[in-house]
Amino acid sequence: SALSSKTCCLTDLDLSINDLQDSGVKKLCVGLKNPHCTLEKLRLSKCKVTHEGVTALTEALKSNPSHLKELDLLENDLEETGLNVLHKTSLKSLGCSNRCAVLSAVLPSISNLRELDLSHNNLQDSGVEILCIGLKRSHYDFKTLLYVSLFTCKTLSLNPSHLRELHLSWNNIGDSGVKHLCAALEKVHCALETLK
Repeated sequence: SALSSKTCCLTDLDLSINDLQDSGVKKLCVGLKNPHCTLEKLRLSKCKVTHEGVTALTEALKSNPSHLKELDLLENDLEETGLNVLHKTSLKSLGCSNRCAVLSAVLPSISNLRELDLSHNNLQDSGVEILCIGLKRSHYDFKTLLYVSLFTCKTLSLNPSHLRELHLSWNNIGDSGVKHLCAALEKVHCALETLK
């Protein structure tokens, strides 16, 4: 594959909204395993990837762990086993939809994670509470949280010290969310630089 070529210098690949399915992801993984692969960002949003494809991705990243840092799996049908294997990676950025309970359990074990994209999540109160537990247990040094909701505002009020950028667009955080956000911003150790 082109990703395996010694002359390939591709660092960003967006295959979103393609019917790749797991079979296409497995073919992509052949290139990702190659030590000549320089890919740093891979977007697979809406590609019909399941746990089988994520497992193949994880295996590829284990065999060549140094390059890929950003993985977008938004709006794919990932089951519990698909998300559980992500703890074996050294990802710095992850986009993931649904499966709050599994994501909460996996988050503390992805120690290099610096950016979490939770867009396209219909977080109900129960999902919010589950994710808060995972974020509290983790030792994250998050720099960016994208498309977050009220639960993020609650979590921020607990520990905003590392967050540099926060995107709140397309969220209905309401008065309660604004109060939690203000509480986070008032803390002396809050380092937020960009609020959108």
